[in-house]
Parts: sequence; structure tokens; C-alpha cells
Amino acid sequence: MKKSLIALATLAAVSGTAFAQSTVTLYGRIDASIGTNDTTTNGVTTNKGTELMNGNFTGSRWGMTGKEDLGGGLAAVFSLENRFNIDTGTDSGAFLGNAFVGLTGGFGTVHLGRTYTAFDSAKAVSTSNSVFDTGFTPTGTPAYEVRGANQIKYVSPTMSGFSAIVSSGLKEDKTAGAKDVNGLALMYAAGPLSAAVSTQTDAKGDNMIVSAAYNLGVAAVSAGYSTLELVNAGNKSNGINLGVTIPMGALSFSLGYGSGETETAAGAAVSEYSGFGAGVRYSLSKRTSLYAGYKNEKNENTAGVNIKGTKLTAVGVRHDF
Repeated sequence: MKKSLIALATLAAVSGTAFAQSTVTLYGRIDASIGTNDTTTNGVTTNKGTELMNGNFTGSRWGMTGKEDLGGGLAAVFSLENRFNIDTGTDSGAFLGNAFVGLTGGFGTVHLGRTYTAFDSAKAVSTSNSVFDTGFTPTGTPAYEVRGANQIKYVSPTMSGFSAIVSSGLKEDKTAGAKDVNGLALMYAAGPLSAAVSTQTDAKGDNMIVSAAYNLGVAAVSAGYSTLELVNAGNKSNGINLGVTIPMGALSFSLGYGSGETETAAGAAVSEYSGFGAGVRYSLSKRTSLYAGYKNEKNENTAGVNIKGTKLTAVGVRHDF
């Protein structure tokens, strides 16, 4: 539950100056689990044994959001979100979630700073019902930059369910290979249906995704297809995401599947990805839930060697505040 820390009166006189109404909200999430996480690199598997892990359902965090009413439908907004490791109590590194300031009004919303890219908003639709879009979610989406630093982001108003997001993360780096992270997403959400299409270009290459989700009532499904054309290697990757979530009162079950492949520009196979995940969540309250999850994903080369894989099994608890 988000707690409002500061609520100033609409007209508070300080040294003869009137201030508009302003609010600051503190929120957070603490996620800890116990399990095993075996990782494979170039055919070699590392098993650390039983671990107390951080953020397998969703990353532990705390943050602040703020909004000041400037009048005439215009408001100033900001967000600062810190990530931390609940298992060790260490900081993951300043405000690596969100760190932006901006303005919002009838024209839409503008954010300046670090935040999610337009492409990530579209990708999120494709995995929204795949093992609750968590650390247990397998994804066939080729690599892309999730957040843009030095980013200018615009979110349009919603009209008849349609909206647009434009983001540009400036690299501010003149070294070879440095490139801005530019993305565009067209979004739709009305009733049980959500859909999106997006493109993004960065130093890795050119990404594209088409995604959709639908709530059937007895179950909710999501799916997506994405591609990446690598600039340096000249390779092409593509993949799919599929997911279903079934609510049963306080219990929810979810399954996810992802697959993909990478080929050379000439069409020769390079590697093939496949992943499966399953999870169950039990809500103890609106803010606290227990969960269990499993994920097994591998990326094999043409010789059948698992060049990058994960086998994760864990049970945990998540608390939101």
C-alpha cells in the first residue's frame, strides 16, 4: 500500500509566496525466496546449492513518486526507484529503476532521465500472463535495452484506447559503437484486450515486436513475436512468447513458454532457444503473497551444446508497501 508522506495545502503561504498542492508517495516491494539456480555457460553447469535469493518474483525495491499541481491541467512529476538485495542487505546501485522528472497535462506526459523504453512497454504485454511476468518467465524476445539512460520519453494521451510512446536515450559517448537508444510503440488497451507494436534501434541492432493479451475471465492469455537484426555480427534472431494465467480465488496458476532462433544473414543456423516456466501464487492479503516457481531455459548451438541456460526452482514471499 502506498503511503502519502507529504500533502501541502493548495494555498500555503511561505514568505508571501503561494504554492500549488504537492504530494510525495513512498512505496516499495520486498521479495525473498529459497531455492536453487543452476546456470550453464558453454556446456559447463554451475550449481551453488540451496540459496536464499532476492527478487525471483519481482526485484526488491523502494521508491518515491511525486506530483505538483501547477494549475491549468499541468503538473510536475518525478520518480526515484532504488533496487536492493534483501538476501544481503546491499544496494544494487543507486536509483537503477526509475530516475526521472517531467511534466504531464492534456498534451500527454514527458519524462527526462532514466526509465523504461517504449519497446519494453510493448514487450511487457507479450509476457503479462506468462508466469506473472516474473523471474520465472521464459522469454523468446531477443536482447534489447530495457531502460534508457539520458532518456527523453513522451507518452501521448489515450484516445479510444490508443496511445503512443516515443523514447530516445542519448548515449552521450563518442566512442566507436556508441549509439542512441530510440524506440516507438503504438499501444491499445480497452476492456479485456491489450495490444502493442514497437520498434527500437540501439548499438545491438534493430528490434521489432508485436504483442497482445486478452482476459477471458476464467483465464488470461498473452503472446508476442519479436525480431532482432544484429548490426555487428550480421545475424538475425526471432522468437515467440506464450503465457496463460488462471485465477482461482486467492490462488493463481500461470504457465509460460518461449522459443527462438538465431541465423546468419545467409540463413544458416547459429543457435536455438527454448524455455518453459510454471508458477503459483497465493494471496495472504492485498499486499502479501506466497509463491512457488520453476523455470528451465536453454540456448543451444548447432552442436547441441547449451551455451547459456538457467534452471531455477524456488519458493518465496513478497510484500508490497
